[in-house]
This record gives sequence, structure tokens and C-alpha cells, in this order.
Amino acid sequence: MQTAVDKLEVEVMQQMTNNAALKQHLDQLRHALLTSFSHMPLPGSQEPPSMQSIDSFMVALAQYNNSDHPESKAFVSSAKSALNLLQFH
Repeated sequence: MQTAVDKLEVEVMQQMTNNAALKQHLDQLRHALLTSFSHMPLPGSQEPPSMQSIDSFMVALAQYNNSDHPESKAFVSSAKSALNLLQFH
């Protein structure tokens, strides 16, 4: 029984390490996206994305990508250009 508990504790520690690394990667991605889109508020908004809103900004961007509205197409084109300039480390 102790061997099983020890094994589970090791697995938990490995998962915690893995989760911390994934969180760090996600934070780096959010920061890179924020840097790329800091000058691009969503159409109809004056507020550029922030660290707190970058996730919802990206969801809205995906929705604009599926829209046929001319304003959306121009915004999506600018967003694609910004994404092409992203550099991941």
C-alpha cells in the first residue's frame, strides 16, 4: 500500500511540475498576443486588449473571422498581419 501511495505522490509532483510549465507557456503566449494586439481594439470598442481581457479578445477575433461584415474583414486582415509577426521563444 505504501508503494502505491509513494507512486501516486510522485505522479502528483510530476503533474504539478507539468502544470506549472504549461501555465508559464500560456502566460508567455498571452503576453505575446497582448503585445501584438495592444494597438488594435475590437471594432466598436476604444479599449485595446489587456492581460485580463486577451482571452475574450481572441474569442471575439475568431468570431469576427467567421463574419461577412466588411468592417470585420478589415479587422481580421490586420489581425492576421499582427499574428504573422509573432515570434515565439
